[in-house]
Amino acid sequence: MIKVLRSLTEVERAIGVLQKEGCGYHADRLKNWDLAQINDILRGLEKDARILDMGCGGSEVLKFCCRRGFVDCVGVDLSISLEDRLKQVQMMIKKKTWTPYRLLRGDLTKTNFPSNSFDFIICLSVIEHGVDINSFLREAGRLLKSEGILFVSADYWEPKILTSDVPNPLGLNWNIFSKKEIQGLVDMAKTYDLRIQDEDIPPTKDRMIRWNRKGYTAISLIFTKTGSTDTKKLF
Repeated sequence: MIKVLRSLTEVERAIGVLQKEGCGYHADRLKNWDLAQINDILRGLEKDARILDMGCGGSEVLKFCCRRGFVDCVGVDLSISLEDRLKQVQMMIKKKTWTPYRLLRGDLTKTNFPSNSFDFIICLSVIEHGVDINSFLREAGRLLKSEGILFVSADYWEPKILTSDVPNPLGLNWNIFSKKEIQGLVDMAKTYDLRIQDEDIPPTKDRMIRWNRKGYTAISLIFTKTGSTDTKKLF
């Protein structure tokens, strides 16, 4: 399944769904579009499912998963802030128990986790920032259990928008994916038994995101780990 964020109405609808769930929101309003899709997937998982957030950043997604009752959540990122570490400690003190998620510093394309060890892998708005796509997909395919799910979202616009003319404030490479690049990513994923049920890419409409002098939107892709050519229906 591939979705493209096309209007503010989609964001407001996503926030409405999350409000009914009562499990909080993402600090970035637009990313609640992603979070609502993640929430849809979580509904179909057992509470003891192993969840990995690749490029966990400020741990917003991990916290959301924990509020949904999941108890085995891990986040990996090149940099884990002291603030996030302190929030973990505060949570442990407040609840007088271990925190239901762990934060590990490391390269998301080359982790030390055992193969076939996660039911659900999330990578929200990360791969556009200098991540080697082949290495990322290979690692995600290795880590997922059979019939496990990979959720990926990224910056997107069609036709292609070049970013070489603007410096990235994050100090990383920045790529706004085009339709051709997304199609290439989907084909590459098949090499690692990651398949999408419907590969059609919706057209772009409104430039929902304006950052660093560029206007674009978001795209999400949901893969299933399978060793056959038939992709199991997700929902």
